[in-house]
Amino acid sequence: MWKKHSKLVKDFISALMEFNTDKRLTAKEALEHEWIKKSATMDNVDTAVTAEAFKNLSKFRVKF
Repeated sequence: MWKKHSKLVKDFISALMEFNTDKRLTAKEALEHEWIKKSATMDNVDTAVTAEAFKNLSKFRVKF
């Protein structure tokens, strides 16, 4: 699945999923990420990938 995605998006997702909350992106930092800035137009949103990403994120659980 990850082969078709850019290094920039992989970096963004990894930063959002960082276990250590001190290292994890804040909402502000996430919105300022280079991938978001380059991708933040509705013209280039792949709705199938977006829907799949939200589905996967909804299943994500961290146990403390």
